[in-house]
Amino acid sequence: MPYGIFFRFRARRKSKDENFTKYPHLTLGIVASAIEAVVTVPNSVNSRMRRNLVNLGEQGFEELIRDILARMKPLLRRHKAATPWFRGVQRRYPSQRAVPFIDARIDFDLRTALASGGPPKVQPRWLSAAYGAFADKKGTNYQIQMGVIFRYDRCPELRQEDAIDLIAASWLACKPLVDLTR
Repeated sequence: MPYGIFFRFRARRKSKDENFTKYPHLTLGIVASAIEAVVTVPNSVNSRMRRNLVNLGEQGFEELIRDILARMKPLLRRHKAATPWFRGVQRRYPSQRAVPFIDARIDFDLRTALASGGPPKVQPRWLSAAYGAFADKKGTNYQIQMGVIFRYDRCPELRQEDAIDLIAASWLACKPLVDLTR
């Protein structure tokens, strides 16, 4: 069973009624095979961020990924098994408090989105599908996440006392995504 913790960004204006799903948030996923440090853009993200993401267009979205990967480069160089990751999930809920059905899910190494001349092999269609599903979601419940996955069997650094620094570096690299809230 996966376990996740999320951290909200401090809002400029506080409202008791404002739902955290209106804003991106940091998610720490603790799953059977890995630690996932990602920024989540929820389905009901505020209209400003949604508009900013959609207005990027597919080419601008690719540039956003390029910027995030450039920021991740020092982390990925030092920790070869860390994997930059994208996840898009479409859910539907039979009732308000019910466990959702997962209708669709796309997961891929962010490096597959850009031609780099090295592994992994480039497959720009993943990025195109992920962006298209967000930009033209037409009533679906679709959220996206970007960050880094650290698999337990490949990342012995997770057993060290400064492992929290890996998680923080992952989130910090995703700053360009969070900046779209402005």
